[in-house]
Amino acid sequence: MESANGAIISTEQLTAAQQVLTLSATALSVATKAVSVAMNMIAFALIAKGIPLAADTIDHYVNPAKYVERCTIFGGSFNYNVS
Repeated sequence: MESANGAIISTEQLTAAQQVLTLSATALSVATKAVSVAMNMIAFALIAKGIPLAADTIDHYVNPAKYVERCTIFGGSFNYNVS
């Protein structure tokens, strides 16, 4: 087989080059899937931690008296002025 620059390439060389390209494309695909799975795990962990944190923060904001009472029961001092 002859290339555009006049070099002669055997069928075996062409087949070997295609196999290398196929192998590298497969490795890239596997690596991409691994990174995708890792990012999904990180996103799920952040969401799983963020939802209870947001709910707890809203609860503390809406019902501060309940948490002030709990703080004073355990010996803490907390000044909460309702205006």
